[in-house]
Amino acid sequence: MKLCFLLIFILIFYGGLLGASALEGSTSSNSSWHQWKTGSARHDSFRGSSDCCSVIVNVNDTSAVFAYRRDSTYAATLNIQRNVWYGREILREYKTTNGYFFHTVIAEGGWMMGAGGPDIVWINRALERLGGEMMAKGRVTSCDMGRAHSLVRRAGMGHFVIRGSGGQTGVAIYRRGYSRLSTFRMKPGEFVSVPNSPGYYRRGYYSRWSTDPARAAVYAAGTDSWGVNRRNILTYEVHAGENSTSMKVYAGFDGGRLIGRYRGRPDNVVFLGKFIGASAIPRIPSMKLLGSVSLAVKTL
Repeated sequence: MKLCFLLIFILIFYGGLLGASALEGSTSSNSSWHQWKTGSARHDSFRGSSDCCSVIVNVNDTSAVFAYRRDSTYAATLNIQRNVWYGREILREYKTTNGYFFHTVIAEGGWMMGAGGPDIVWINRALERLGGEMMAKGRVTSCDMGRAHSLVRRAGMGHFVIRGSGGQTGVAIYRRGYSRLSTFRMKPGEFVSVPNSPGYYRRGYYSRWSTDPARAAVYAAGTDSWGVNRRNILTYEVHAGENSTSMKVYAGFDGGRLIGRYRGRPDNVVFLGKFIGASAIPRIPSMKLLGSVSLAVKTL
């Protein structure tokens, strides 16, 4: 515990986390994001090419929805594969064009995580590994989220978000000297929208859009106003049971439709080996069901 506090102190003193921690429970888009001086104006070049957004809708302690919107100037096939990872069955969404980049991991037990940012492979893999370590420990801690924030900051911009069992949640966002870092427990009915800019972070109740949590997640991702070249939204509706975790997976094309913009193209998807062409993916708020999956509890 002392080591964890020491690490956080070092991050605060040297990395500028002083004033960067988010106020837990804030629903404002910009009430608790702060600036430290980094002199990194070059990060403006990322705008429009890596503006992705992750959304979590927390129905209750055992049910949640994760939606991921990819924003990019270039096309990439989105792969969704099933694996065993850190002792749990998972679905992983990733792309390999311009380097490996994981977007989403959904795991048995209701764990879910997502990341956005520029195509820096080692940073993305480090975030993915950190998420796996948190899942293996069964806890989302401020110490580990401080490590995630440090990685996102090294990328220049981006985000990492994770939800564990019981709604425990961690958020790290950084862009050009502005930051958000928080850990909290999501309440039933809450959502978070986590783009690559801390000023556009949102937290509130998903009933503002729909009583259907999957539909609400699509609206949350589609109404996020950060992001220019808006491509697919992949949505994972998850229910964690005692012996297995079931989910339905949907795909839709954003293109800016819900915010009055018309820029971006859909991507091809390969879902568990099945190819779904970009032309078959509908515009949001309509979604195409890709399939249903059951992840079993692994026994030793």
